[in-house]
Amino acid sequence: YFPSEFNANYLLERDLSNVKQIYSVPVEASAMIDWQIKERANKLLETNQPFSLESTVDHLYYLTTFLPVPSVTEQQLGYLVVYSHDNSVYLLKDSLYVQYIVILSLMMITIFFFYYVHDSQQNLLNKTEELNDIAQTIGEGLVVIKKNKRVSFFNSAAETISGYLSEEVLDQPYQKILQFVHEITEQPRNAFIKEVFTKLIVHNLAKDLALVKKDGNLVPIAVNAAPLLDQEGRLWGCIVVFRDVAKEREVDKAKTEFVSLASHQLQTPLSAVNWHTEMLLDGKAGALNHRQKEFIKAVYEGNQRMIK
Repeated sequence: YFPSEFNANYLLERDLSNVKQIYSVPVEASAMIDWQIKERANKLLETNQPFSLESTVDHLYYLTTFLPVPSVTEQQLGYLVVYSHDNSVYLLKDSLYVQYIVILSLMMITIFFFYYVHDSQQNLLNKTEELNDIAQTIGEGLVVIKKNKRVSFFNSAAETISGYLSEEVLDQPYQKILQFVHEITEQPRNAFIKEVFTKLIVHNLAKDLALVKKDGNLVPIAVNAAPLLDQEGRLWGCIVVFRDVAKEREVDKAKTEFVSLASHQLQTPLSAVNWHTEMLLDGKAGALNHRQKEFIKAVYEGNQRMIK
């Protein structure tokens, strides 16, 4: 016997001439295998448990299996060592590597997808907040009515004009809030919103229209109403934009009164000039020479232009 290269506590029989051996693995290859696995085998032999170790010689894969040999009293006597040409472990490793790569690729794709979705949602959220800020700061009242005829957006200008708070309006039927009437007769004029939903037409109303405020008072307004369509052209709501035109009406009234007053004040002296020039041209104040008539005629024609 001589000490084993795997572990000093084990011996190998020196003369194996009386043992029939079948060499499926060349002796030279088994020697190279022993040299490759001896450090790993040294530690595992102390466990007295079966184990296998893989190795590579000349681009061929080998599996060395150590099987414990106990006595009838279950005492460890030695190991039976089997060398075999076996690609299964390496094929399993290659398959495992491929699975690792596929799983890692799927994980990377999933992470990228979630990042892309999150980034898109964040950008959409930022755009939505930006549009909401713009809608809240514009001077016109802006109301969005969904297809179910309930209010889904009510900006701060709409609150100021109508007297309603957005908390009182959101998700409520628009008929309870937006009560449009004729400015003079106070007859209801809400039909244009129904036409937006039914006929998908745009309405621009700037005259004789008023909104009934929360306190019951009327405020003159100008209204634009248009349908809201998705990318496929299907109706999902209506947008109503209105503004308080009370100051504009006051300006128009003042302008009308000024023009009426100015025209009346101007008409009186112009009529007097017109009457006296006609009398002069007719000779009722005495005969005029040719040059005087030309001057009076020029005054008369200029006066007529001012009257027109």
